[in-house]
Amino acid sequence: MVVIRNYLAMWLFVLIANTITSVESRKILNIAVILPDDNAYPFSIDRVKPGLSIAVKTIKTLELLSDNYDLHVNYANSRCSFVYPINEAIKFYVRKELDVIFGPFCDYAAAPLARQITFWSIPMLTAGAMAADFARYRLVHYPLLTRIGPNFVSLTQFLSTMLREYKWNIVQLLYDPYGQGYFEDKFCHIASDSIHYGLKDEFKAPYQKFEKTEDLLTELGTVLGVNVAGHS
Repeated sequence: MVVIRNYLAMWLFVLIANTITSVESRKILNIAVILPDDNAYPFSIDRVKPGLSIAVKTIKTLELLSDNYDLHVNYANSRCSFVYPINEAIKFYVRKELDVIFGPFCDYAAAPLARQITFWSIPMLTAGAMAADFARYRLVHYPLLTRIGPNFVSLTQFLSTMLREYKWNIVQLLYDPYGQGYFEDKFCHIASDSIHYGLKDEFKAPYQKFEKTEDLLTELGTVLGVNVAGHS
């Protein structure tokens, strides 16, 4: 808990220090936290709020911020949707309550907002946005996005290292496009897409999705026995 608290406090201080440089006349520094309010998600507002409260308290206790400034943390529901986060961010922006964004976590929620903030010069920090595209197009589409959590680029690097170690050349990706939906929509699709494009230059990495269980049972033998084993 101490490590997490200090880590969050460090990030808050760095982001706030950068903001103060450009807005010296402002007394309030606004953090917009855009996450789902549904506790079915492991990264809901209720689950994240205690950590942020500790981080803000730590900044004040250690006097990392001038007495002339105050931190305001405002929360909005992302619904893990690609529609609502940018709408909530626009509301904060219009009300002049937006200096930095924490979240969204879900990939489809984060992508449009991460593109929009380029025009506002507002930084965005998230532990989510795990798709490889956020790294692949970072300089073009997502220059103000910082990801601090695990992502599918690091997963692909691990798989690539393992495949080279065992001299495996062909990888068949099988996945349920709607698998692990409790975590975020189309989580397995995002993961498989990132792995496929991350491996395809060095390995043969075809992928197959099965919409129905009966399709998996009838086609799995052909996919593995003929398409993969027959060409290994």
